[in-house]
Amino acid sequence: IFNKFLVRITKDFSKYIQKRFGIVTDIKSNKQLEKFVTDNNKMFLLPNWEEKLNKIDLTDFINNITITETYFFRDRKQLNVMIADIRQKLKQVSNKEKINIWSMGCSSGEEAYTISIMLKEVQNSQSFDYQVRGFDINTKNIEKAEKGNYTSWSFRGLENNLLIQKYFKQE
Repeated sequence: IFNKFLVRITKDFSKYIQKRFGIVTDIKSNKQLEKFVTDNNKMFLLPNWEEKLNKIDLTDFINNITITETYFFRDRKQLNVMIADIRQKLKQVSNKEKINIWSMGCSSGEEAYTISIMLKEVQNSQSFDYQVRGFDINTKNIEKAEKGNYTSWSFRGLENNLLIQKYFKQE
Protein backbone atom coordinates (compact mmCIF):
# COMPACT_ATOMS: atom_id res chain seq x y z
CA ILE A 1 0.00 0.00 0.00
CA PHE A 2 2.83 2.41 0.85
CA ASN A 3 4.42 1.85 -2.58
CA LYS A 4 1.19 2.82 -4.35
CA PHE A 5 0.92 5.84 -2.07
CA LEU A 6 4.54 6.79 -2.79
CA VAL A 7 4.07 6.52 -6.56
CA ARG A 8 0.84 8.55 -6.54
CA ILE A 9 2.11 11.25 -4.20
CA THR A 10 5.45 11.49 -6.04
CA LYS A 11 3.54 12.14 -9.28
CA ASP A 12 1.36 14.74 -7.54
CA PHE A 13 4.44 16.33 -5.96
CA SER A 14 6.15 16.40 -9.36
CA LYS A 15 3.15 18.29 -10.79
CA TYR A 16 3.29 20.66 -7.82
CA ILE A 17 7.01 21.37 -8.43
CA GLN A 18 6.31 22.03 -12.11
CA LYS A 19 3.40 24.35 -11.28
CA ARG A 20 5.20 26.25 -8.50
CA PHE A 21 8.74 26.43 -9.92
CA GLY A 22 8.39 25.60 -13.61
CA ILE A 23 10.70 22.60 -13.25
CA VAL A 24 9.90 19.48 -15.22
CA THR A 25 11.36 16.58 -13.28
CA ASP A 26 13.48 13.81 -14.74
CA ILE A 27 14.84 10.47 -13.50
CA LYS A 28 17.53 12.15 -11.34
CA SER A 29 15.07 14.51 -9.70
CA ASN A 30 12.43 11.78 -9.31
CA LYS A 31 14.74 10.04 -6.83
CA GLN A 32 14.92 13.34 -4.93
CA LEU A 33 11.12 13.65 -5.12
CA GLU A 34 10.66 10.13 -3.75
CA LYS A 35 13.10 10.83 -0.92
CA PHE A 36 11.34 14.08 -0.05
CA VAL A 37 7.93 12.38 -0.10
CA THR A 38 9.22 9.47 2.01
CA ASP A 39 10.88 11.80 4.54
CA ASN A 40 7.73 13.94 4.77
CA ASN A 41 5.07 11.27 4.27
CA LYS A 42 2.94 12.43 7.21
CA MET A 43 2.50 15.84 5.60
CA PHE A 44 1.42 14.23 2.32
CA LEU A 45 -1.34 12.36 4.16
CA LEU A 46 -3.01 15.69 4.86
CA PRO A 47 -5.66 16.83 2.38
CA ASN A 48 -4.08 20.31 2.29
CA TRP A 49 -0.46 19.20 1.76
CA GLU A 50 0.01 21.77 -1.04
CA GLU A 51 -0.83 24.60 1.36
CA LYS A 52 1.69 23.20 3.85
CA LEU A 53 4.33 22.96 1.12
CA ASN A 54 3.77 26.58 0.13
CA LYS A 55 4.99 27.54 3.62
CA ILE A 56 8.14 25.40 3.50
CA ASP A 57 11.47 26.75 2.24
CA LEU A 58 12.32 24.36 -0.58
CA THR A 59 15.61 26.05 -1.56
CA ASP A 60 17.83 23.07 -0.72
CA PHE A 61 15.44 20.67 -2.43
CA ILE A 62 15.33 22.83 -5.60
CA ASN A 63 19.13 23.15 -5.56
CA ASN A 64 19.35 19.35 -5.53
CA ILE A 65 17.01 18.71 -8.45
CA THR A 66 18.11 21.42 -10.87
CA ILE A 67 20.55 20.72 -13.68
CA THR A 68 23.94 22.31 -13.17
CA GLU A 69 25.62 21.18 -16.40
CA THR A 70 27.05 24.18 -18.22
CA TYR A 71 30.17 25.55 -19.87
CA PHE A 72 31.27 28.51 -21.96
CA PHE A 73 30.18 28.52 -25.61
CA ARG A 74 27.88 25.54 -25.13
CA ASP A 75 25.45 24.93 -28.01
CA ARG A 76 27.49 27.04 -30.39
CA LYS A 77 25.02 26.61 -33.29
CA GLN A 78 22.26 28.21 -31.23
CA LEU A 79 24.59 31.01 -30.15
CA ASN A 80 25.58 31.69 -33.75
CA VAL A 81 21.92 31.84 -34.81
CA MET A 82 21.21 34.29 -31.99
CA ILE A 83 24.17 36.53 -32.94
CA ALA A 84 23.17 36.45 -36.63
CA ASP A 85 19.65 37.49 -35.59
CA ILE A 86 21.04 40.34 -33.48
CA ARG A 87 23.22 41.53 -36.38
CA GLN A 88 20.11 41.58 -38.61
CA LYS A 89 18.13 43.54 -36.03
CA LEU A 90 20.99 46.02 -35.59
CA LYS A 91 20.62 46.93 -39.27
CA GLN A 92 16.97 47.83 -38.65
CA VAL A 93 17.29 49.91 -35.46
CA SER A 94 19.24 52.95 -34.40
CA ASN A 95 22.44 52.33 -32.51
CA LYS A 96 20.93 54.25 -29.60
CA GLU A 97 18.56 51.39 -28.82
CA LYS A 98 19.76 49.06 -26.09
CA ILE A 99 19.70 45.30 -26.58
CA ASN A 100 18.45 43.48 -23.47
CA ILE A 101 18.92 39.74 -23.21
CA TRP A 102 17.71 37.53 -20.39
CA SER A 103 19.44 34.19 -20.10
CA MET A 104 16.94 32.05 -18.21
CA GLY A 105 18.06 28.91 -16.42
CA CYS A 106 21.68 29.84 -17.01
CA SER A 107 23.04 27.71 -14.17
CA SER A 108 26.28 29.27 -12.89
CA GLY A 109 26.47 31.99 -15.52
CA GLU A 110 28.56 30.52 -18.31
CA GLU A 111 25.78 31.01 -20.87
CA ALA A 112 25.13 34.63 -19.87
CA TYR A 113 28.84 35.43 -19.90
CA THR A 114 29.18 33.69 -23.28
CA ILE A 115 26.44 35.86 -24.75
CA SER A 116 28.17 38.95 -23.34
CA ILE A 117 31.48 37.93 -24.89
CA MET A 118 29.87 37.30 -28.26
CA LEU A 119 28.07 40.65 -28.16
CA LYS A 120 31.31 42.39 -27.18
CA GLU A 121 32.99 40.82 -30.21
CA VAL A 122 30.14 42.03 -32.46
CA GLN A 123 30.33 45.42 -30.80
CA ASN A 124 33.90 45.79 -32.04
CA SER A 125 32.51 46.15 -35.58
CA GLN A 126 29.19 47.85 -34.76
CA SER A 127 28.27 50.43 -32.15
CA PHE A 128 25.41 49.47 -29.82
CA ASP A 129 24.62 49.19 -26.14
CA TYR A 130 23.56 45.94 -24.52
CA GLN A 131 22.82 44.28 -21.22
CA VAL A 132 22.76 40.56 -20.49
CA ARG A 133 21.07 39.26 -17.35
CA GLY A 134 21.37 35.71 -16.17
CA PHE A 135 18.72 34.01 -14.04
CA ASP A 136 18.55 30.66 -12.32
CA ILE A 137 16.39 29.16 -9.58
CA ASN A 138 19.35 27.36 -7.99
CA THR A 139 20.84 29.64 -5.31
CA LYS A 140 24.22 27.86 -5.32
CA ASN A 141 24.53 28.48 -9.06
CA ILE A 142 23.69 32.16 -8.60
CA GLU A 143 26.40 32.49 -5.94
CA LYS A 144 28.96 30.90 -8.27
CA ALA A 145 27.92 33.18 -11.15
CA GLU A 146 28.22 36.28 -8.96
CA LYS A 147 31.76 35.30 -7.97
CA GLY A 148 32.74 34.60 -11.58
CA ASN A 149 35.35 32.00 -10.60
CA TYR A 150 35.49 29.08 -13.00
CA THR A 151 37.63 25.99 -13.43
CA SER A 152 39.09 24.69 -16.70
CA TRP A 153 36.05 22.38 -16.99
CA SER A 154 33.88 25.44 -17.68
CA PHE A 155 36.12 26.36 -20.63
CA ARG A 156 35.96 23.00 -22.43
CA GLY A 157 33.78 24.52 -25.17
CA LEU A 158 36.29 27.24 -25.96
CA GLU A 159 38.78 26.09 -28.57
CA ASN A 160 39.94 29.66 -29.11
CA ASN A 161 42.26 30.44 -26.22
CA LEU A 162 42.47 34.06 -27.41
CA LEU A 163 38.99 34.66 -26.00
CA ILE A 164 40.04 33.14 -22.68
CA GLN A 165 43.09 35.42 -22.57
CA LYS A 166 41.06 38.45 -23.65
CA TYR A 167 38.15 38.12 -21.22
CA PHE A 168 39.44 36.13 -18.25
CA LYS A 169 42.32 36.29 -15.85
CA GLN A 170 43.81 33.19 -14.36
CA GLU A 171 44.36 33.12 -10.64
